[in-house]
Amino acid sequence: MATTYASISGSCPCDCPLAKPQDLRNGLPRCYGQKGRCNILLQQLEAKQTAEPRTPIQLARMEAAGLGRLSLPIPCRVHVFGDCREPDAASVLGSAMDRYSRRHGPAYTYTQAWRNVPYSAWGNAVVWASCTHLSDVKRARDCGYTRVALISKNAIPGGIRCCVQAGTKKTCLECGICLRAKHGLVVFRPH
Repeated sequence: MATTYASISGSCPCDCPLAKPQDLRNGLPRCYGQKGRCNILLQQLEAKQTAEPRTPIQLARMEAAGLGRLSLPIPCRVHVFGDCREPDAASVLGSAMDRYSRRHGPAYTYTQAWRNVPYSAWGNAVVWASCTHLSDVKRARDCGYTRVALISKNAIPGGIRCCVQAGTKKTCLECGICLRAKHGLVVFRPH
């Protein structure tokens, strides 16, 4: 699977609960970018962002250009870390995701910016509202997001446990729910 990344400080919502320092997360997990191998790339991107600050729209254009340079016929997970905290940035990246999907295979992403970025800003892109509380699921759907990912230790009625985490599939490609679902609730264990 192809992947893209963006600076957390330059692209993520300032109120993202997963990117906060540990003592302010109230027991929530860290962002993927703050763990393991991803953290190495995150530190490089954050150093570049500190040295040469870019706006969310500039970062979205850079990520869209990178997505446009990919040429393999494989699905793409956009924003392993990073986000589009402004509607204009989501529009730019959403258009690039749509072009990628038509040429190479599904492209999808998760967003913590669903509170401030309407689903319509993403165009035809496959975007999951990333929620950290069950009470957020209805609010995300009210904002137009029909695909919702919830981070929870518990099973949720009507939710589908992430197949890879549940052990029923080995990879996200084998499962494919996040790549193709038109609507739904996928529940992820804290990572």
